[in-house]
This record gives sequence, structure tokens and C-alpha cells, in this order.
Amino acid sequence: MTALRLQFVIRELCSAAVARRKSLGAHVFARTTGRLFTGTFKALFSNFEDFLRIVWAWFALIILGVLAFNVLGPQSLHTPGPELVPNLVHVLAIFVSVLVVTVANSSIAVAWHRCLLLGERPGAVHLRVGRRELAYVRKTVLIFLISGVAVIPLSLVFIMVNRLMGPGFGILVVVIGVLGLWLPILMRLMLALPATAVDERLGLLDAFRQSRGLGWPMVVASVGVSLVIFLPMVLLIVIAAFAGGVFSAVAGVLLEIGAQIASVALQIGVLTGGHYILRERQMAQGAGPPAAG
Repeated sequence: MTALRLQFVIRELCSAAVARRKSLGAHVFARTTGRLFTGTFKALFSNFEDFLRIVWAWFALIILGVLAFNVLGPQSLHTPGPELVPNLVHVLAIFVSVLVVTVANSSIAVAWHRCLLLGERPGAVHLRVGRRELAYVRKTVLIFLISGVAVIPLSLVFIMVNRLMGPGFGILVVVIGVLGLWLPILMRLMLALPATAVDERLGLLDAFRQSRGLGWPMVVASVGVSLVIFLPMVLLIVIAAFAGGVFSAVAGVLLEIGAQIASVALQIGVLTGGHYILRERQMAQGAGPPAAG
């Protein structure tokens, strides 16, 4: 009887410990996600003037490039003829556009990271491309390549499930694979980017190892800020469309540009918040941030 009672007590204690651990994990997850979500908006509103200084010149340059391409460039990706032959000028223009946008995003991201983490104030015109920005581009491209490799097994699984169980199940597998498995890993790898911006040595593997428990909160916060941006934008575009005419066209363009600018600020802000929490963990463990390279 005593043995049975002791076994019952031990089982109840274990159950209570597991329940407490789950409750604590859920609390930490909610708290971390809330900090990332609210902190991203607070950072933007508190430093809105600085962010405008960081982005306006790059966005103006990109918009002017798009206008010049539409006005001066060829009207079609293909030249007339019996076969569709890619126009070399157009292909080159697309390559240059992708390169400029990539460099611009890296320049904006580095400046925004440094503004939020180090308090570095940008100048009136920000078009800086230097060592930090190029290092940021290299790590971004590396993460993109890793993502491409990760898609291969997911694609194979999709093909197999699609053939065996139908397209609906195949799409479900892709959604679960991307959202449930890859996105949290991707967000943890991307924590190496803000570290690069502030001259800290943090490789992709180290970023992944040290950021346990940050992947899902960053994914949820990123999805949350995206919804906050794009749902009102869609509503405003619909309202503007009913107005019709020139107002509708101008309003649509301005809303799209505004949404892109806000999206850049907030998504970079989520990464910055994740890096800040990572720093807090290092400080709590008695280790400072990695030394500059």
C-alpha cells in the first residue's frame, strides 16, 4: 500500500513538473513574441525621422530607375520574330535592377540596425555602400542559397505526396514544411545579419545555436507586422479604386510605396529585436557580445 501511494505521489509530481514546464514555455513564448511585435513598432515610431533619412534616397533612386526603364527601355521582353528571343538589354536591365535593390536593402538594413542598436544617426542623404554593406549582402546571399538547398527535399516530398494522395495533401505538406520547419530555422540563421551590421562576429551556425527559442516568436511577430501593414493597405486600395480616375492611380502607387517602406522598417526591426534579446541572453550568462571582426 505504501509503495502504491509513493508511486502515485511520484507520478503526480512528474505530471505537475511537466505541466509547469509547458506553462512556463508558453509564457516565455508569448512574452518574447509580444516584445518583438510591440518593440518593432515602438522603435519605428521613436526613430521615424531617422528611418526616413535612411530610406528616402534609395527609394527615390529605385523609382527613378523604374520610370527611366519604362520610358526609355524596350516595351517587351522579346523581340519580334518567328521565335521569342530574349532581349539582351532587357535581361541586363533586370539583372542590374535586382543588384541595385539587393544593395539598397542591405544599405538600409545596416543603417537601421545600427541606429536601433548603437544609436547611430544617419545623415540627410544615405546611399552608403561599404565593407559592412557588402558583408551583409554576402550573408544574405548565403542564406538565400541555403534556403534553395532546403527546398529540394521539400519539393521531393511534395511530388511524392502529390502523386500518392492528390494535390491537396501535397500543398498541405509544403505549408507545414515551410511554416512549421523551415521558417523558424531561417529566422534564427538571419540573426547573423544584424550582428554583421554592428561588427560582431556571429556566423550562421553560431546564430542558430545561440538562438534556441527565438525562431517561432520571430516568425509570429513577422507575420503579425505584415498583417498590420497589408490588411489596411488592401482596404485603402479598394476604397481608392471606387473613387476611380487619377486619384485612384496616384493613391494606389503612394500606398504601395508606403507599404513597402513600412514593411522594410518593421521586418528589419523584428531581426533587430531578436538580436537584442540574444544579447540579453549573452549578458545574463556572463558573456558579452562577440568581438568585432
